[in-house]
Amino acid sequence: MNDSQSSAFYDELAGHYDAMARFSDRLEAERKSLAVWQQQLGCRIVTDVGCGTGLHAIALSQLGLVVTAVDPAPAMLRAAAENAKANGVELTLLPVPMQSLHRSLSEPQDAVFCLGNTLPHLLNKRSLYAALKSAHRSLRCGGALVLQLINYERVLTKKERIVQISRAGETLFVRFYDFLDNAVRFNVLIAETGAMPPSHRLISTQLRPYERSQLKAALHDCGFSSLECYGALSQQPYQPASPNLVLCASKK
Repeated sequence: MNDSQSSAFYDELAGHYDAMARFSDRLEAERKSLAVWQQQLGCRIVTDVGCGTGLHAIALSQLGLVVTAVDPAPAMLRAAAENAKANGVELTLLPVPMQSLHRSLSEPQDAVFCLGNTLPHLLNKRSLYAALKSAHRSLRCGGALVLQLINYERVLTKKERIVQISRAGETLFVRFYDFLDNAVRFNVLIAETGAMPPSHRLISTQLRPYERSQLKAALHDCGFSSLECYGALSQQPYQPASPNLVLCASKK
């Protein structure tokens, strides 16, 4: 991952992120999906990698789990701390990238969650393998890694540039892609429509559009086994048209 690039992108976006991503509206649904994973994996001590403003980490904590939340973007971690306080939960917050996760944890984890399209910020094979190996080293024997990302097989087939247009009050968010060689540029146009004159700014970051076969091979190479594949965090079956790719793999 180009940590400076992605951190700068999310530091700039942090003040708008919860409104754009509908934090409050999604919390209950995400908690219900994660409750299924908690029951399935039997986990108690977990880490949320690339936690952003804390949506999934807070949901996991509300389920009674001991949660460490990590993110390389300082502004996102500050927002996660504020959201945790507002929701009455305690999180251990660490400003570290996924590639060095194992160096920062004090005990083996029952599960490592990498959700919300964090993984595509790892732009090359070296970074991807370093992150997966670090997650593997962070887990107890039999522990699980759960990955969630955009289903880029669908994205690259359809080549639709507009991801979503949404509004929060007088702020308009337009999320769209530029398709590059072996990469996707993710753009967020933020327009303040209530200002006179209206103002706007564009922020962008590069992503690697990993497909299912690439990640299956990488997980195997990094020591994982018992691979399961879904099309959403709620464990719907994977289909080529699924919005997400969710992979669960166990440490041998």
